[in-house]
Amino acid sequence: MIGKASQRMLRRIGDLERRAWQGDEGAVPRLMRLLRHRHAAVRKNAAFSLGKIGDRRALPALLMALADPEVEVRRAAVQSLGWLRCEEAVPALHAALLQEDDETRVGIVMALGWIKSPAALPALLEALHDPHQLVRQTAVGVLADLHEISLPPLLANLHGADRERRRAAARVLIRIGRPALPSLLNALASTDGDVRQVASRALVEIGEAAIPALLDVLIGGGAEPLRMAARNVLAEIGETAVPALLNALRSPETSEQAREDVGWALSAIGGETVVLSLLRVVQEESVAERSAALEPLGRIGAMAVPALLTMLEQADGAGRARLAEALAHLGEAAVPGLLEALDSEVRAVRVNAAWGLGVVGNRSAMLGLLRILRHPDWLTRWAAARALGMLGYSEAIPGLLRLLNDEDAGVRAEAATALAALGEEGLSELLRALQSDDPPVAWAAASALSNLPLEAQQTLASICAADPPLHVALRHTFQRIYQMHGVPMPAFLRAEGTPPPVADAEALPYTSTGTL
Repeated sequence: MIGKASQRMLRRIGDLERRAWQGDEGAVPRLMRLLRHRHAAVRKNAAFSLGKIGDRRALPALLMALADPEVEVRRAAVQSLGWLRCEEAVPALHAALLQEDDETRVGIVMALGWIKSPAALPALLEALHDPHQLVRQTAVGVLADLHEISLPPLLANLHGADRERRRAAARVLIRIGRPALPSLLNALASTDGDVRQVASRALVEIGEAAIPALLDVLIGGGAEPLRMAARNVLAEIGETAVPALLNALRSPETSEQAREDVGWALSAIGGETVVLSLLRVVQEESVAERSAALEPLGRIGAMAVPALLTMLEQADGAGRARLAEALAHLGEAAVPGLLEALDSEVRAVRVNAAWGLGVVGNRSAMLGLLRILRHPDWLTRWAAARALGMLGYSEAIPGLLRLLNDEDAGVRAEAATALAALGEEGLSELLRALQSDDPPVAWAAASALSNLPLEAQQTLASICAADPPLHVALRHTFQRIYQMHGVPMPAFLRAEGTPPPVADAEALPYTSTGTL
């Protein structure tokens, strides 16, 4: 403790300070002499007054005060030297930085910042490695404020061999922010992996302000290593970058390569916001943008399933078709989530999940769909039958045959249509169902056979050509069904130039006059 100056001495110092402000040339020398006063409190207050006055004639006396035995006097001298902004004070302040206590070193760093001289940069760069955290933090802030002169040595350190100096430089560059972006982007292209890593971390910390510059790297079509580094940084910045990335994805000026890079960054960010945004692009945008959105959705995989199911509930026909394309890009990664959704209490979720499994499913999907063929809700059974037809596994035939006896006509029809899609084995079962004594079963089979695609009709034509009695029996059956329900005879059963023959009711496999 240095004690307090007497009121008389304080009044004297204050009076000299006022006289100096009023232009009294003798006031400053008198205050300088007080720096040698026997009481430390007087010396301290005199040092502060000289700094506030700002008269450079006080420089030698304040430099002498840096050697004062009392630390508070030295701190006052440090602060006043900063206020004087004299470059000549830098060497003495630099020397004091190496030997003073923590609090005084913080003051020295601040004083060097006020001087704003390139000569102060070596001392400030050294302060970045000070053992005391507050000194280091103060040095970071000062160097950032002096970025117009501090950037060159900081960049030299960033590219230098000393790893600790690189990281210290990066801390300052982060604080500098936008003005440091061009230099940090150049560092991303460095052949030194550690330099790239330090620059990447700095850009991530800068965050939102760095996004436009990073996108310029992608859209500008730079070298591949630089593009990859830029997209990695955008991915680490996270959701803050999503709006800008989506705008780039939608822009007609974005090249195919840039869209691929943007899509990669979006998939790396992931999350519900990204998934919903990409699905909207898939539904609404042009072919080029849709294609660009599908790739990141495919990389996101199973995480996209819940949002996709939600959007399927609201989509129209065209929208569902585009979302089907999105499901196809998700691939088998979507299957576990879709299987789980089959057990939802919400009908629309179950139906859409079944449809999704039909798009991207595998044998595990087939087992889940076979299980819900017994679901109490008719629309769920209908959706499962449709999905099994889309999958095309013959193992589904027994389950689909059971649905031909379903209480709901729509389910029966869809089961028959699914059987028709399962190749020759499914078609053969459908032909047997056509000759069933159960009118609903036969009618469902007939409806499906009347609407076969060309390839399936050709398969059936081959079956009938190899079995003429079967051909005749099927023609008779279809004629009766046509008479009762108006279901047209399929092309593969028509005899060219002749109408189908009429037979007695007893001779027909389908003889029921019941109603469906």
